[in-house]
Amino acid sequence: MHMHSRLVISGGVMRMTGYFAHGFRTSIIRKLMDERDLRPADNAILDVLSQGRATKGLLVDETGYSRNTVYNRLEVLQAAGHVRLVHEPTRLFELASDPRDSN
Repeated sequence: MHMHSRLVISGGVMRMTGYFAHGFRTSIIRKLMDERDLRPADNAILDVLSQGRATKGLLVDETGYSRNTVYNRLEVLQAAGHVRLVHEPTRLFELASDPRDSN
């Protein structure tokens, strides 16, 4: 089987994109984030999760960011080990470690 892919480095995060990227992105992004790497959407997501577990839908509602933005940033935060998927069917997430506490 032939795979078309490319490696993209953006904001210090390595990401492989291509034919098999869907569903595997979180296992390919490999950089731990610190406070300097966070985007405003990341901070909003982390703020909500610091209050307790939340579904993707609740994160969209609480942060005011688009579903696409929340989903993309959750993927990055999860791959970096800061957010953990607790329940797949409901897409329930919890805070694993807050990169803002690293100092």
